[in-house]
Amino acid sequence: KYSFGEALLQAIPFTCRWAWKVLIIFGQLITGQLSIKALGGPVTTIKSMATMTMQSFSLLFLLLPLIAVNLAVFNLLPIPALDGFQMIFVIIEWIRKKPVKREVVNMINNIGLIVLFAFVIVVDALQFIL
Repeated sequence: KYSFGEALLQAIPFTCRWAWKVLIIFGQLITGQLSIKALGGPVTTIKSMATMTMQSFSLLFLLLPLIAVNLAVFNLLPIPALDGFQMIFVIIEWIRKKPVKREVVNMINNIGLIVLFAFVIVVDALQFIL
């Protein structure tokens, strides 16, 4: 019911509101206000999308931007192997005025990536157990 320009103007505040909600939920997970049962990995996401789109296909157009916002916010977190952690290294290099050894950066990112994959697998496995 919106023109293209109106839809684009509505999309920006919509995306910002969802990004803020994602940050609030992440904070609730860290503080323990939300249990680990609320988390899900890629398998849980696809299962939820399939269930919701069976109810109404138009929900897919709400879920896709939500997933994109989730990925964007998550990618900016300071977790090794994600872009947020790379920004920390840039700040460290800026303060020190010399680069961090690439071997150290690679080792931290590789370990972080393995831990991140393991966490995602465990979270998805818990969805089936709990």
